[in-house]
Amino acid sequence: MTTSQKFLPVFTLLALVTALHPSAAERVQVIPAPGNGQVPDAEVDRDGAIHLAYVSRNDAWYVKSTDAGKTFTAPIRINSEPGTVHPPNMYRGPDIAVGKKGRVHVIWYISAYQRKLPKDQWGVFYSYLDPGKTEFAPSQNLNHKPSDNYSLAADEKGNAFAEMMFTLGSIWRAVGDQRRAELAFAASGKQADQEQAVAAPAAPVIEKGKDLKSDLRRAVATKDWDGARRIIKLIPADESRAILEKAGAYELLMERYVETSDFQNVARLYERARQFDQAALAWERAGKLGNARKAYERANDAEGAQRIRRLEVEELVKRGDRLGAAVLLLGENRREEAARVLLELPPAKAFRFLQNVKLDDEAMALARREIQQAESENKPSVKARWLEWTGDALAAAEAWEKAERKDKALEMYEQVGQWQKAAQLAEALGRKDHALELYHRAGDRDSAARLEVLTATHAEEPPPTSAE
Repeated sequence: MTTSQKFLPVFTLLALVTALHPSAAERVQVIPAPGNGQVPDAEVDRDGAIHLAYVSRNDAWYVKSTDAGKTFTAPIRINSEPGTVHPPNMYRGPDIAVGKKGRVHVIWYISAYQRKLPKDQWGVFYSYLDPGKTEFAPSQNLNHKPSDNYSLAADEKGNAFAEMMFTLGSIWRAVGDQRRAELAFAASGKQADQEQAVAAPAAPVIEKGKDLKSDLRRAVATKDWDGARRIIKLIPADESRAILEKAGAYELLMERYVETSDFQNVARLYERARQFDQAALAWERAGKLGNARKAYERANDAEGAQRIRRLEVEELVKRGDRLGAAVLLLGENRREEAARVLLELPPAKAFRFLQNVKLDDEAMALARREIQQAESENKPSVKARWLEWTGDALAAAEAWEKAERKDKALEMYEQVGQWQKAAQLAEALGRKDHALELYHRAGDRDSAARLEVLTATHAEEPPPTSAE
């Protein structure tokens, strides 16, 4: 269990739950971090010892307490290069985990990207301290990317971090990134060829038609990688993929994906390793621009995300999805470009889409241009339609009436409560019952009485007889 306190003042207090250890009192103790430490992170190991990482005077430090925080060991600097950790600019403090055989793992950030330092200083840094040692291993920059989404963890056996880093090294080696592979293998505490070194004797020659899936499982279980590679080429990709996934043979799996240009699954493997910058490149190779943009965003690579968003916009425009393109542009606060993309559509469709994405000012400006053009071309019905869309019902009614569309004008007059005018149009359209109701609403008793008499007179006239 890890207790972290972030973004606190200089005199940060670290709360440690000492009840995690049977010998400790069942209470919470509040212990000041040594040296007025900032942004501390603590880990209590299985023996009850407190391991603490914190920042003080532009360096990250490690101390340990075996008496529930009453005393701490002398501080050991974590970062190799002195004075490179700047807490006022840090998004997060160091993160600590205790791994297998008591190895202490720490990652930290120097906010180089936010501080506009050279790109070779960007990234999340890592080091470790083995029991009995008085110095941390040389610091390593794990990814050389803007980073604030990493954390450390260890299972009860203390080897989760090591396994994760070894898997990550295997993935990087599979795609040819030797520098990163070496960093990850070093962080895991295992040699790159360690698993191959304990491999069993090579499996017998594979014969086609035999139970190849069982042979593959056996080859992977005995770490016969060459035999496994031969078998993989003889069975369907889906079947080999399932076996390799279950066995956790990620390096073989990555090799298989790269050989078959299955970059979607390459990207998924990188995401599982939380290497979002590499995942973004793989998604891009796979043509999945939306996934690539999200991966760049998770990697805090704003420039990459922006570049992909531009490609997405171009692709959406080519496919005819200008509304989708406008939504993406608005997500980047590029309002003018979003409006231009939509204004290339037919005016009526552009107006609706502009309203859909809340570009109301641009929509009304378009409507005003269309109304002026309809007036200049003497097209009252077109003008009426645009006036109706803009919500000017009274002006729309008058325009519909000018266009000799009494039915449309009637609807608009009713909408704005012009009962008298609506009644006259209803009577002209022969809708006498409706006209009578509207005259009553308008308070025009004389017109209502006249219409009632007229209706009764027509009702009394005998129907015409057919000539004999």
